[in-house]
Amino acid sequence: MKRTKYRKLGQRTWQAGESHFSLRHNKKVKMMTRTPLPRLLFAAMLCATTSLASEKSHDDGHPAAEPKVVKMEDAAKAHTAPHWNYGPPNWGELDPAFAMCGAGKAQSPIDVAVEGEKGGDKPVMAYKPTPLTVVNNGHTLQVTYLTGSELVLRGKSYELKQFHFHTPSEHVAHGSAAPMEVHLVHKDKDGNLAVVGVMFEEGAENPTLAKILAVAPHGEGEVSAKGVEVDASAWLPEGTGFVRYNGSLTTPPCSEGVKWMVATKRVQASAAQLEAMRAIMKNNARPVQPLNGRMVLDVE
Repeated sequence: MKRTKYRKLGQRTWQAGESHFSLRHNKKVKMMTRTPLPRLLFAAMLCATTSLASEKSHDDGHPAAEPKVVKMEDAAKAHTAPHWNYGPPNWGELDPAFAMCGAGKAQSPIDVAVEGEKGGDKPVMAYKPTPLTVVNNGHTLQVTYLTGSELVLRGKSYELKQFHFHTPSEHVAHGSAAPMEVHLVHKDKDGNLAVVGVMFEEGAENPTLAKILAVAPHGEGEVSAKGVEVDASAWLPEGTGFVRYNGSLTTPPCSEGVKWMVATKRVQASAAQLEAMRAIMKNNARPVQPLNGRMVLDVE
């Protein structure tokens, strides 16, 4: 009779969400109930074991052998960077990891209508089509890219990882923003970044943008379009030159050392398409940053 009561105690605790009461513990309960321990003493021993396992999990940063159940949303909060948005430009004050956003001297974006030095190496792009997967991460619409597409600059290869959008454009010309800008993000084998920025102007409907808008999630999420491909070459205006400069990421942590190439010509999209992108992303453009004496190259 005692054995049955103790097994029920284990079942009730497991149903309350304590995953450490596994079948092994039920077996342990079964063996221990053969001893003449008072019921309260036995329950106290079980509670002490649970507490020690939980403390060990928190102390060393790794789960104990049989840890207490942690809710997924709690774990996510513990490992999520501080929240940021496109409101007041105070990113550098949100977290020490974002300090470069406020203290950096080579930040992006910039006004590209500056008197740059003529010359310099022109980037060479070799892009292939990729299956369409669109991610809405709460800050932008992003299209992930499969391996096999690259940008070559001064003999070094950078693989295209993704492209994403900003409304309005982040780079400006003579203080004036374009309705939208696409950023093509590349990375070399050492982790160095090279980003191509292309601004949009209102004009003809853009077939590639139409494919993206057809499946783009309006809230956070990811959608893959079966049998649909897009080609990043569609974002490169024919015969365009580039403004090259060294800058940073335009979102936290605003890391510097990014090689920027901003196209001098623009790609077209219809007014309806530009408005549809704006409706999804709202205003997600970082303000223009000081040049601080940086060299700008005008590459034709």
